[in-house]
Amino acid sequence: MTRGSPDRRRRWRRRPLTSARRPGIAAAEALVPLIALVAAAVLLALAGCSGAGVTTTTTARVPAVGTTTPATIPLSTTVPDPNTIPSAGDGPDTAPPVSPGQTETPVSSPDQHLFPVQQGGKHGAIDRSGTLVVPIVFERLFDFVDGVAPAERVGADGNMVAGLIDRTGAWVGEPKFEDIQGFHEGLAPAAVLTKDKDTNVLWGYIDTTGAWVIPPRFADASPFAYGLAAVQAVLAKDGSDKYGYIDTTGAWVIKPRWDYEDAFQGGMIASVQIGNRIGFIDQTGAVLVKPIYNGAQAFSEGLAAVRVRVDSKTEIYGYIDTKAHQVIKPQYFDAQPFSSGLGLVIFLGKGSGFIDRSGANVLGRWFEQAQPFSGGLAAVFERDAQGKGAWGYIDPRGATVIPPQFDGAGQFHEGLAVAGYSTNVPVGSGLDEVRLGYLNDRGTWTIEPRFASAEPFEDGLAWVRQGDREGYVDITGTWVYSQPYVRSGKGNE
Repeated sequence: MTRGSPDRRRRWRRRPLTSARRPGIAAAEALVPLIALVAAAVLLALAGCSGAGVTTTTTARVPAVGTTTPATIPLSTTVPDPNTIPSAGDGPDTAPPVSPGQTETPVSSPDQHLFPVQQGGKHGAIDRSGTLVVPIVFERLFDFVDGVAPAERVGADGNMVAGLIDRTGAWVGEPKFEDIQGFHEGLAPAAVLTKDKDTNVLWGYIDTTGAWVIPPRFADASPFAYGLAAVQAVLAKDGSDKYGYIDTTGAWVIKPRWDYEDAFQGGMIASVQIGNRIGFIDQTGAVLVKPIYNGAQAFSEGLAAVRVRVDSKTEIYGYIDTKAHQVIKPQYFDAQPFSSGLGLVIFLGKGSGFIDRSGANVLGRWFEQAQPFSGGLAAVFERDAQGKGAWGYIDPRGATVIPPQFDGAGQFHEGLAVAGYSTNVPVGSGLDEVRLGYLNDRGTWTIEPRFASAEPFEDGLAWVRQGDREGYVDITGTWVYSQPYVRSGKGNE
């Protein structure tokens, strides 16, 4: 992945424009648990789950906790010395380890009540009534802020053009940019072509009028968070092209010295990279932990899961706090963000469990599979005395709130969770393998299972598919907007 590639940008597809979560969610988000119960073809339909994954800037999702059974990890392994920088080896995840935009609080609030739609790989937007207000012609489209949104589309000459559009889809000024990203804190990274043989494009920052606030002079640029943005210096004579941080005037606050840097979280801590190892710095640039980690997740409730390699085949997870102090020693095969005061982990030989900040399994039991808490409940997979397994929901004390009964169950969003059943049709038959609906936190269906795919509610609408129809429904299950669904493999995904 090249620096500044689209994989690292905050693109959206079929997401409400007010969403801060990563876009591009596939069918039946938060239903990866169905993996354990249906064939591999169903996996593809459900692969977009956010159930247990950490939201990063790649378009892939992390599988739900408990869906794999790797080899046993020896518990006598040694954690690397924080004062030693290992040589570059197998590196961190392909995506930046800590996702910009996951914990930041934008100064500029996105405009309300526009919802993205997609057909044939093109993007547009509807309003809450279901009226198409932005035509479905754009290759990329970002959140609207102050009435405008960064967008890209193919121009009359066949070349890609980028610029700002208004809420009707009309260009605001000339689409003069080579590339563009979304607005954060009132500014959007934008790029222009150069004639320099060593630098194809230069990045700067524009405001919502399209005017340059920080002229293009960087090899790469990331969105602002808490008044700072990670940028890459143009290749120097000595061959260096390191990353540092600038403020909203374009002045260097932290001089370039890292191979890669990510956004500050909570304005306090950011991940940095040397070679293939990740460390952490504070907002002054002081090193909190030298780069020793193979991966790091976003902070949640003051903790972040970090990954270390203990041998050529083994990696384990622990947790650090916002001062980069080790709070829970690396020991888990997988670890997910804290929610409701609990972190979901996999401990090999035991299963999936919920730990507190001391690392104690507070529920006193392990589950075959589980998902993080959301809306005060967590989906867990349990088996009865006859060995039949199903998904239900527990509260933070471990008490069963919704008895196990589902083939798949997702996280709660706006008081509702996607859940459903396998239809047991033959794999590859072309028929829908699942029936999904929406539950409230009492286990009552607010929308009975009838969808082949279903995404979480956001701002009162949810994207679903039923038969050859896909679009948005409201909380009563009434269609607000729909369009044909193409099953040929060249459809609307």
